[in-house]
Amino acid sequence: MNKKLTMPGMLLLAITLAGCAGASSSSASSTPSSSSASTSVAVDGAVAKLQTAYDSLGALITDPNNITVGFQVPAQLANSVQAVWSSNQPGVISFGTASAGFINATVNRPAKGAGDAPVTISAALSLQSELSTAMLTQTWSLAVTVKENTVAELVIENIADILEIEDPTYSDTLNVVLEDMTIFGNSVGEAWAYDGTGIIQIWGGAASTMQVGKVYTVSGTIKWFFGIWEIVNSTATEQTNATPQLPTKQTISSVANTITTLVTAGEHLPASGNASNGNFEPIYARVTGKIYMIPNDTSAYNTYLLDSNNTGFVAGAGDVPANGLMFYYGTDNFALIRQYAGIEVTIDVIIYTYRSNNRAFAIYYVGGADGITATLTDEQKLTIDAAAISVPASITEAMTLPLPTTGANGATISWSSS
Repeated sequence: MNKKLTMPGMLLLAITLAGCAGASSSSASSTPSSSSASTSVAVDGAVAKLQTAYDSLGALITDPNNITVGFQVPAQLANSVQAVWSSNQPGVISFGTASAGFINATVNRPAKGAGDAPVTISAALSLQSELSTAMLTQTWSLAVTVKENTVAELVIENIADILEIEDPTYSDTLNVVLEDMTIFGNSVGEAWAYDGTGIIQIWGGAASTMQVGKVYTVSGTIKWFFGIWEIVNSTATEQTNATPQLPTKQTISSVANTITTLVTAGEHLPASGNASNGNFEPIYARVTGKIYMIPNDTSAYNTYLLDSNNTGFVAGAGDVPANGLMFYYGTDNFALIRQYAGIEVTIDVIIYTYRSNNRAFAIYYVGGADGITATLTDEQKLTIDAAAISVPASITEAMTLPLPTTGANGATISWSSS
């Protein structure tokens, strides 16, 4: 039978061996001899590595007495130390499966009036000994407090349930967990999800890690911002066996008529108030129009989509919006879109809200690097394809760097190195 040597046992053995070595050395020195003998004790380096990993978890949660949203924990720590996470209250804090080295912790806050919930989370750490086949283990635990909800509990099963909320007190206070969220557009800091009932923006959190075309279970806090509900402080777990579903795409041939329709319906009004004034429901659309950049305006909010036959841009004033759809500067491929200034394009966008500070309905481009359709001259094709090339600013390790050989508009790209 193999016996597993625990860390206390290993330490005791090391101390015993050290004591024996000391006694042997004394005995040897009292006996005349032309040579001296010494005894060395092998030190298991895995013990220190395991302890270092254990100590590093102390900085994982900065405020353990005020848990209100989900969070991530590492599945593997430095030196290949593995961590298996558990909770003594899985109905309050539960851990998902590992993805990209991390595990999502889903937090279900107690209902308003139920009181805060004390929870102990634990990580079973393990690392193979460097001296044997034994696995060294150590358990790290932390007592945390999950705060009760500050608002009455709502049954939120899908995006449509969120879009119907009209009580502003739920902003930044209500946690949600939504399944079957297909990502159909994203950028560096945002992602757009559809679950068959509606469209919602996921801002920050896990947004940058979610991939277009994949389906996730998303948890986070809802926040009302410029007339829309969005999900912030998010975590996401991929549903690998789920079938993606996309929202119905509207076809818009007249930007001006679309803006008029939205204004007639009062869709520009909520952005100046709060959730009690209503909620803008994002629109997924394929739009044909002309890219326009305001001359001598170097701000982030200077790029619009106008009707192709529009002779000039008219900025918004008072309750009257601008006569074009404004690209949000965080949209994907923003620099590429600007290369099409003055050119008629057909693109896929999300009309996602009215920006009361800019007095314009705002859009995200979600078509990707090759999703812009336009009639271009050969010179324009070369200019735009060159502008679309992206390579890392710096490389810090050996790697194979894939480089494009053909641009989206047909330009042939060849490469050389100095």
